[in-house]
Amino acid sequence: MNCIFVLGQNPKKNELLDSVFKKDFSVSQKSTAAEMLESFADESPVLVIADVSLPDETKTLLAGMKKLNLYPSVPVLLMIPSGAAEASENAEDFLLPGVSDIFEFPFNPAVLRLRAENLISEYYCRKNIEAEALKKSKYDMLLKNEKLAVLETVLDNFVEVAVNSEFLVGTHAARMRKCVRIFLQEYDELFPEAGLTAQKIEDIAYASVFHDIGKLLVPKELLQKDSALTEAETTTARQHTAFGANLLRGVPLVHQKTLYKLCQDICRHHHERFNGDGYPEMLKGGEISVAAQAVGLIEAYIALQEMRPYRKAFSESEAYDAITSGKCGSFSEKMLKAFEKSRSLLEEAFSSF
Repeated sequence: MNCIFVLGQNPKKNELLDSVFKKDFSVSQKSTAAEMLESFADESPVLVIADVSLPDETKTLLAGMKKLNLYPSVPVLLMIPSGAAEASENAEDFLLPGVSDIFEFPFNPAVLRLRAENLISEYYCRKNIEAEALKKSKYDMLLKNEKLAVLETVLDNFVEVAVNSEFLVGTHAARMRKCVRIFLQEYDELFPEAGLTAQKIEDIAYASVFHDIGKLLVPKELLQKDSALTEAETTTARQHTAFGANLLRGVPLVHQKTLYKLCQDICRHHHERFNGDGYPEMLKGGEISVAAQAVGLIEAYIALQEMRPYRKAFSESEAYDAITSGKCGSFSEKMLKAFEKSRSLLEEAFSSF
């Protein structure tokens, strides 16, 4: 049975209100706003009746309902003395925020019941609309996530084909995104002062997919050579960092300047190393962004475990040792500490593709 709350301290008024509604409703009478607010979750009223002769309690009730997000969902009827509305110079005495309607005491039971039932009907209509809106919102979010997943897969496959001239189902790109995300989440736990928000981590993970896009402009015979590169060939291959940044120039990805700058930074600087021995600009220490350092480390970790024309794939332990021993260039102590912390998760993520 639907419940109606009555806030009142006058036994006669309470008895009359109970007689109007008790046939079809459960009438729950409360003497204080605090008592009523505590009961909302358990009794879920479809209508609240308050008494203007209890101004402080009524205002406390209305404020509490707003705080609990019950306003304007649950209608409130305010009982006022007969003739008070016409006699009062201040309409705000009755038209309080959260009050749906007013009625005078003494009242006509049939009229009061009709007005109450109309408000209750509005309450159910509102609840149905809210439920449908929430359902649509959840569906839209699900659809948005599904579309994003499709777009990410298409992007991974495009990058894989473009860079490697092979269709590898976006494996390397997808591994990069997933592992960079995991690594930075662990890095953030260790070093919150870096200011890596959840959104920034997602942006860096997304941008990491483009780290080698510059290889589009590197001769394929160099990328697929099954023996060591000559010094001249190495110099040419290393130009992919600048090529990538130039390719992205003037193409603001999804019109997000922050994401665009991240892609540029990662393309150009993911081969820089902490001690200055990297390329192309020989940056060192704090001159290299956290994003570029993280992508550089994860790219080395993933690439070593993938087969290349000139070598077999490393085992996970061999890749880990190569990075921590400095064979892939120097990384900061913070990066290596986060790498150690995230190792098991990275191993699991790599193996999931």
